[in-house]
Amino acid sequence: MEAQTNSHSPSLLGVLRGIRTAPMICPHPSPDHFTDARRRMTDTFLTRFYERLKRFREAFEVYEADCLTLGKILEERLKQCELMQKEREEKLEALPLQLKFNVGGQEIETTKTTLLKNPSLLTEMLISGKWKPDDKGYYFIDRDAKKFESVLDYLQSGGEVKRKIQDELDFFWIVPEEEDERRKRRRMGDAADPIIQDKIESLLRTKWRDTEREIALVKKETNRIDEIMNTTRENVKKAEKYVEEQEEKVKLNVRGKKYITTKKTLRKGGEESVLAALASGRWTEGAEGHPIDRNSRAFARVLDYLRTGSREIAWKVTEELDYFGIADPITTWRGWKHRSNRKTWTMDTTRAATLTGHRSCIDTVYSMKNGQIASGSEDGMVKIWNPDGKCTATLSGHRCWIRCIVELRNGQLATGSTDKAVKIWDLDGRCTATLSGHTDSVISVTELCNGQIASGSKDETVKIWTLDGTCTVTIYGHSGSVFSVAGLSNGQLASGSADKTVKVWKLDGTCVTTFSGHKAPVRSIAELSNGQIVSGGGGDTLKIWTLDGQCTATLVGHTDSIFSVTGLSNGQLASGSADQTVKVWNIDGTCAATLSGHSGSVYSVAELSDGRIASGSSDNTLRIWSWHPFLIF
Repeated sequence: MEAQTNSHSPSLLGVLRGIRTAPMICPHPSPDHFTDARRRMTDTFLTRFYERLKRFREAFEVYEADCLTLGKILEERLKQCELMQKEREEKLEALPLQLKFNVGGQEIETTKTTLLKNPSLLTEMLISGKWKPDDKGYYFIDRDAKKFESVLDYLQSGGEVKRKIQDELDFFWIVPEEEDERRKRRRMGDAADPIIQDKIESLLRTKWRDTEREIALVKKETNRIDEIMNTTRENVKKAEKYVEEQEEKVKLNVRGKKYITTKKTLRKGGEESVLAALASGRWTEGAEGHPIDRNSRAFARVLDYLRTGSREIAWKVTEELDYFGIADPITTWRGWKHRSNRKTWTMDTTRAATLTGHRSCIDTVYSMKNGQIASGSEDGMVKIWNPDGKCTATLSGHRCWIRCIVELRNGQLATGSTDKAVKIWDLDGRCTATLSGHTDSVISVTELCNGQIASGSKDETVKIWTLDGTCTVTIYGHSGSVFSVAGLSNGQLASGSADKTVKVWKLDGTCVTTFSGHKAPVRSIAELSNGQIVSGGGGDTLKIWTLDGQCTATLVGHTDSIFSVTGLSNGQLASGSADQTVKVWNIDGTCAATLSGHSGSVYSVAELSDGRIASGSSDNTLRIWSWHPFLIF
């Protein structure tokens, strides 16, 4: 039959036509037989037809639902974007008409109209809500004031972008109008009309291919709006991060010219830079800022270089960069090593205060968090001093020499003595606890990360104590007196001994590492700011170690035994020796300064909260050295 030979599914009309025109199969068919056969065939085709129609309807319903979902997503994104934009506009509207900025210490005012002519980092910082004006209403920003004014001039008048401010415009995310239009066109492409209702109506009216094209446009428009919203959120996060970085401000007084910058900017000169040392926060900043006796205009360029990293600026101030010990890109670019005339900072050793009051050798000094100094002597006394040399308290109670002092996080002091005891004191002189258990002199004490105390003794042990006097652990392992103990930032404990080794311990007494290399007893150890350990002792050398026991540097310069070593906040370290000097070292092993003035062995050194160095000596005096980068020659 014609209908049966057709390879395609016939329409209902074709089926009926086939029934009327089909040839007879047999010469004398039964009317009932003919009707039943045709009826069954028709039913079969109808069943197939309805099933196919049902599948088409179901597929279309799914397709329709998918299209409507895409449309609703786009509509929701538009609402979110409009809401975000409205919130931003309300925040900007709430700003005063006149905006005041403190740009690197220079006060500049402009109008809100000028500032908002072009979206920028400044608008994002203002929108973030975290950028707060100071008491005078000025918003601080760590940039060059002259360049900032040029940026404002560009925002106000537009025109051709000058090369000298292109980097500044880039920093502030300011895009010239022509470039901004090109970027918008690239982002838009074939973007769909954002009116969603028209799109849905179009989807319902067009054929399948047109519908697919419209769906693609809807997806593209949705992605574009998502990109705009995500970029806006990321910009706000970047602006908030920049605002947070600017909260750590540093004031500088350069021959009367006031500058303000941030710790992050000062650190960009490298760890060896003198300016980076100001970012440590250990030196007290005067009301007028840190004094710097240099040309103010040249210094402004130094700050501009630190902020921007511009090689062009570095060319103009290479001598100033050398003076401040700042690693500039010129030498790196040319493959040069450090210039031979690069500044090596040395101390004016005449700038020292001498504190007298002890009747015997001063074996230990400690810098307290409140700016005072604690000293312990062989006269059995602990004295607390103001930095101006006034003794404010004397703690007595030990029966013999005071060999060590440490300040605890609760504000108390812990002291160790040759009377074999550790005592804990309030600052008014009251002894609150006595820790007994060692069988020989206590030579060193330190506070651990868990708030407990560790002590090292001539009895060759280290003991760990709670503040109520309970000994929780006794550590054995050294074969000589334990001269020095130091709590490490990783929660472990280090000790130096007369057996010429340094050991690192877990607080349960397990030895983690043993450092071998000294040829004489190790009398002092300290943790440096980079996490490494420095040790010094009966020989005239210092060694710097990684925690796995590798010696990275050997410092040679003292001419007699080293009794004390401490890390400094600027990344350097200081040592005191029987050769009657204090030396300041770079961690690469070079000696940066020698402080001379004591007439006896230097038994202890410590860095004070203002960056100066205190030293105690067998000449019965405590000296305070003005270790400040701008009081040096």
